[in-house]
Amino acid sequence: MPLGSGLGGGSSNAATTLIALNKLWDIRFTLKELASFSVKIGADIPAFIMGKTAIVEGIGDILHPIQRKEKWYLIVYPLIQILTKNMFKSPYLKKNNSKKSMSSLLKLPFNNDFENIVKKDSRIIKELISMLSFYAPTRITGTGSCIFSEFDNKESAQKIFSLIPKNMKKFIAKSMNTSLVHHFCKKINFIY
Repeated sequence: MPLGSGLGGGSSNAATTLIALNKLWDIRFTLKELASFSVKIGADIPAFIMGKTAIVEGIGDILHPIQRKEKWYLIVYPLIQILTKNMFKSPYLKKNNSKKSMSSLLKLPFNNDFENIVKKDSRIIKELISMLSFYAPTRITGTGSCIFSEFDNKESAQKIFSLIPKNMKKFIAKSMNTSLVHHFCKKINFIY
């Protein structure tokens, strides 16, 4: 994943490495044990170690597992890097949001506090979100800069794929409630 894209590439790579080393070195830490000390390495790593769809709080260390209908996503990387640390320093970031229960969160429309900040800073991202929102629900990933549009099927995502400017990276992906790493590890009895 490109640096500054908001796709969690570094965190997911770290999680996969910890899971693999746990097995290769026969350390036998449980996933919860790996997740608990992984926050010392970086944010969001516990979410990737646990490998399940979840609402995540804190620095990626407080997980509330949920089951969601698997969907198809068109992901666009507009070749713009946005550093997470800069987003958290933004004077526009709301830091006093009231805490909501999980059941109420799941009923509310999705909201990402970073999206308005990113749109203020990048005309390109603002225009892409506006254009793609005409066809499907569209948001930024994490602190950005990738944009994703949600579809019920692959064919719908493919129709919009060709509308993305050729100078941007783009791909279509299917969501999963359990990560591929966990599917693979279960198949070969790899996870403790």
